[in-house]
Amino acid sequence: MTLLGMGTVFIMLILLMFLLVGIGRLDARAIERQQRAEIGAESEPELPPISSQSDITKDELAAIAVAIVAYQKAQSEKSLSAPRAQESQVPSWESQWVTVGRYSQMRCTRR
Repeated sequence: MTLLGMGTVFIMLILLMFLLVGIGRLDARAIERQQRAEIGAESEPELPPISSQSDITKDELAAIAVAIVAYQKAQSEKSLSAPRAQESQVPSWESQWVTVGRYSQMRCTRR
């Protein structure tokens, strides 16, 4: 009787496993189709036509380029000089919980 019950349980688990694997494969195929459809639907955005004569002179364009480079350099130096929190620091609430937990464990062993 026990073997019959155990056998039934294992057969049902195996059937459930096959069912879940099949659902997973169907879901993966649906996601793949959806991604392919999204990729096909995305097209290059239409850019306005670029005219050969621009209102910006070469000197102004050079000044803009220099300003962009200076801004990027300042941002990278700013991020390097900013103090970073150490990853090894434990938040105060977490260390309090750890301390209380250790205390309660040690208290139980002293009895």
